[in-house]
Amino acid sequence: MKKIKLFLALIIAVSAFACTSEQSGTNPVQEFKITGVSLPASVTAATGEEIIFKVYAQGPQQTDLLVFVTDAGTEIKVPLSTCKGQEFGFVVPEGMYTDTYTIYVERDGQRIKIGRVTINVKLNVNVSIKETTTVYGLVLCNGKPVEGVVVSDGYEVTKTNEDGVYELPSAKKHKYVFMSLPSGYAVKLNGSQPLFFQYLVNSPSVAERVDFTLYEDPGQDKHTMVVMGDIHLASRNNDLSQFSNFVTDLNSHISANPNQKFYGLTLGDLAWDQYWISNQYDLNNYMKDISKLHLPVFNTIGNHDHEQLAAGDFSTVEIYKKVVGPSYYSFNIGKVHYVSIDDIECTNPGTGARTYNTKVVNEVLDWLRKDIEQIGKDTPVVISMHAPVYNESGTNRLTNSPTMLSILDGRKTHIMSGHTHVMYNIEKDDHFEHNAGAVCATWWWTGKETPGIHMSTDGTPGGYLLFDVDGTDFKWQFKATGKSLTHQFRTFDRNEIHITAEKYVPSASESFAADFIKMAGSYSQASTANEVLINVWNYDPEWTVEVTENGTPLTVSKVTAKDPLHMIAYPAKRWNANKEPTFETGNTTHFFKVTASSPNTTLSIKVTDRFGNVYTEEMKRPKAFTIENYK
Repeated sequence: MKKIKLFLALIIAVSAFACTSEQSGTNPVQEFKITGVSLPASVTAATGEEIIFKVYAQGPQQTDLLVFVTDAGTEIKVPLSTCKGQEFGFVVPEGMYTDTYTIYVERDGQRIKIGRVTINVKLNVNVSIKETTTVYGLVLCNGKPVEGVVVSDGYEVTKTNEDGVYELPSAKKHKYVFMSLPSGYAVKLNGSQPLFFQYLVNSPSVAERVDFTLYEDPGQDKHTMVVMGDIHLASRNNDLSQFSNFVTDLNSHISANPNQKFYGLTLGDLAWDQYWISNQYDLNNYMKDISKLHLPVFNTIGNHDHEQLAAGDFSTVEIYKKVVGPSYYSFNIGKVHYVSIDDIECTNPGTGARTYNTKVVNEVLDWLRKDIEQIGKDTPVVISMHAPVYNESGTNRLTNSPTMLSILDGRKTHIMSGHTHVMYNIEKDDHFEHNAGAVCATWWWTGKETPGIHMSTDGTPGGYLLFDVDGTDFKWQFKATGKSLTHQFRTFDRNEIHITAEKYVPSASESFAADFIKMAGSYSQASTANEVLINVWNYDPEWTVEVTENGTPLTVSKVTAKDPLHMIAYPAKRWNANKEPTFETGNTTHFFKVTASSPNTTLSIKVTDRFGNVYTEEMKRPKAFTIENYK
């Protein structure tokens, strides 16, 4: 057994200061007190090797336990292997993985914290490397090498050979190395975070060994990717309470489908850099909260996940990389290749202002080309990114979208994007973009101002996209938080909508009342035209909307409109308090209109999605336009 001794700079060579044994005889039991332990920042050892720490005051007893706790709350308890003189130690157990651990000494159910250490767990196999190699290692599963695993530092891309060995001539610019997790395998989780990456600790001139352990995970061909747009946690707007409702909803859906494999994919704006300090809610808090979900979560970076106080582009991502992980990477589940990319180019001056372009920088594009070259032409690709490629109209939104899309030419590609907090679908050539709404909807505002109404500025409920994969076949459904899967549209009886300042913003100033009426537009006028509006948020051209009145089909027109419920759920509440609403109700193209023959007939509404799922409503009219009617 190889012993790694970590001698500290300060050692007090006094025999009374030592690791202690339990006292016997008539002597009193020693008080549970640990002092004088100084831990190194990091240590590297293999499973089965012993790590020794120094103590220069009062150390643990032989019967104590060391408890290693990750930031996500995972605990590993290990007995002491050595406890004598000025040192104590433990043997790295099977199952311990590379991570930063808070270490406690436990005795009789009580714990004392002694510090934090990054433990790099390496596999105990010799590896020969080239002179130019600066990062290398093994990828094993059940002690056997795994060939063909793609490994990268964000610049260089390589594959493991038949011995499971990879080598990279890395400049270590990102200070990490990651696997493109191969199909059929899984990795350890830190909370909900898959540990497909490891941080580098040595200088670029030092050849550094980083090993990866895979675990067999069969049955991935059929799985559900839960796509979560803009979560935006910041300890404001009652967001943590509302987020708990989302967690309960998604975990309940997972529990109701025990035979299905679930994975999570976020679309950026996980937290909010503006509130990292002022509200004491940062990316570390987010990582703890997202771990309440019962599935592995692969994260994507958004503009609000870049540090506002840093300057330029590269430096604004440093905190994200240290806390969450790589800002761009890829992984494989079943027959699908997933890629998460950073499409925010920060131009922050470093003075606290946030400025950026929606653009995939050359560094990421170069890596993406190399990554895509590693997979077969017939392998479907799912890209997650924060800012969308297209606007709702289908025009280019991303600054250099043609360049990015050219890398994916000829490949069946689905693009998952967020940023807008609305929902729309654009299909062009081989590419299908899902601008997938937002978990937080209108930045958690509607749920705070109007409890029971949680919706985005286009009327889309707060929720998530269920992207079901069966081999290379894809189906998807939007799931509104707190609602069943049948909740796919909302209807309005236009005769019942009359939005006036007197009714909805009676306390507003004259100017704020005028702003409210301007936003309300035609809804500020009463109507007797017997029109009915239908908001179908996940609509795409393969959907159909059919309406009958007493068995007679009505003509259905697709229109651009604003969701009136959002108007009274959020901006009206802000203007009525004489405060400017940050986000007004916006126009959207996923509205439909029909005209009934009278004000009190019942309409049969049938909405069919592209996969044949049918959603219906028997709309009894008049249908009151009230908050309670839509909760």
